[in-house]
Amino acid sequence: MIDLRQKSIVVTGGASGIGAAICAAAYKEGASVGVIDIDGDAAINLCKKLGRRAYCALESPFLLLMIIAVILIITGMFLESIAQIILLTPLLLPILMALGIDPIVFGIVMVISCEVGFLTPPVGANLFVAARITNLGIDKISVAVLPFLLAYIGVLVLVALFPGVITWLPDLVYGKFG
Repeated sequence: MIDLRQKSIVVTGGASGIGAAICAAAYKEGASVGVIDIDGDAAINLCKKLGRRAYCALESPFLLLMIIAVILIITGMFLESIAQIILLTPLLLPILMALGIDPIVFGIVMVISCEVGFLTPPVGANLFVAARITNLGIDKISVAVLPFLLAYIGVLVLVALFPGVITWLPDLVYGKFG
């Protein structure tokens, strides 16, 4: 068996079936377990049953958006933004809408996360474009882009923490989502 002590695992669809078995096995081996599932009550019950090292992302929209942002940033290091949006939106949007997260907030989190991934090595296509335009090396551009990455990540956290700031105007014009 793999040594999972001091490790964290996030399981989507973890409230029932194979996902619940994976959560239970990982928890038994000492991992901290994050559970994401459309069936919120089942996910919360599983987290309570497992104990204090189990976290239910459904209890915190912020946590769920941050987990998705990390996934998008990692995939953005290797995929172009358009490919990410086309491949991952149909998978993630129904889950978030079922949990009551506004699609506008998800769209903004997705675009910012894609851009952060697009500016991050190893692939970071925008780094190559900037290096070509400025005639500087990738190493210098990578260092120069760090303040911008920190700003992007700061905005990403603020959007996830305070989604009402993003949706107040659409809510005013079109009515509240959901």
